[in-house]
Amino acid sequence: MLILLSLFFSFIISPNALAQSLVDDFSSAGSISASSLSTEKIMMISPSKRIFILTNENTSYDKGDFITLIHNSKKVARAIVAKINNNNGGIKILKIYSLTEWNRLATGIDVQILRGDDSLFGKRDDSIAGAEDGLGKIESDDDLYNETSISEDNLEVDENMNRAIKPDSLVSLSYGMIESLSLGGSTERYSQFLGQYAFQLQDNIWLEALYGQNVIKNYPNDGLDTKLTNITIRGKYAIAGPMYTIIKPYVGFQMKSSDSPGAGAPNDINCDATCQEQELEDVENLKENKLVFGVTALKRLVPGWFMRADLGTDIITFGFSLEF
Repeated sequence: MLILLSLFFSFIISPNALAQSLVDDFSSAGSISASSLSTEKIMMISPSKRIFILTNENTSYDKGDFITLIHNSKKVARAIVAKINNNNGGIKILKIYSLTEWNRLATGIDVQILRGDDSLFGKRDDSIAGAEDGLGKIESDDDLYNETSISEDNLEVDENMNRAIKPDSLVSLSYGMIESLSLGGSTERYSQFLGQYAFQLQDNIWLEALYGQNVIKNYPNDGLDTKLTNITIRGKYAIAGPMYTIIKPYVGFQMKSSDSPGAGAPNDINCDATCQEQELEDVENLKENKLVFGVTALKRLVPGWFMRADLGTDIITFGFSLEF
């Protein structure tokens, strides 16, 4: 028990030294076991998937380190640590080892960290080992920026950490069912294709614009069609849920307009003046402006992509979203 306590406090006092000695011990034995490596969580992935934000709760790496991401006991990617902030770090991906495991990486997934030389983990990669012998660290900021420029990506890990969705923009395509009137005056749902664009004004506060359009056949009379247009503005608040889901309750304002060029045409011999007036009235009845409420649910599929559903008093939809 005394020996275990001594080892435990030694790890707390000098985690870097212990991590380095661990790699050295395994190196001398000729292999490195995945079970012996530090485990951290992926907090954020940039849209280009070149920059990752990881936790650093186990002091698994320091600024300037070359590290290797391990997942499912396989080397996934080689990276360099560009920034450290509290218990988080920003890394830049330099090389991908396994495309299969790379495609499985997503926000919230645990990965293991191998610090320094990774040539003894699995099959030796001579191109990496030869290029990085003796380069466990970059000595200065100049070296970091000269060899692996990170100016194209934002690595401010102290920003956006409270956001359910880190990027500011979300564009979506959806298929939905919108409620309107039938020819008999009763309510009916019509299918409609929609495009949505949302912008994050502040952390988790979103403003979204929605545009949809469909054609109602044989309305307001046989042989006539009416175009129904739906424009909705929504204010949303994003809440992170379990299993990589995001819930967005919303309130908004919907404007529905209608247009039927043939309605009320005076040259229609099958429709007298009363009929023509009724056609125009039926088209006008489709127009509506109202306050709407609802909720949007997002489910992350892969980094950058979501499956989405909307359930509200304005429309019911299903589609896909892309963050950027």
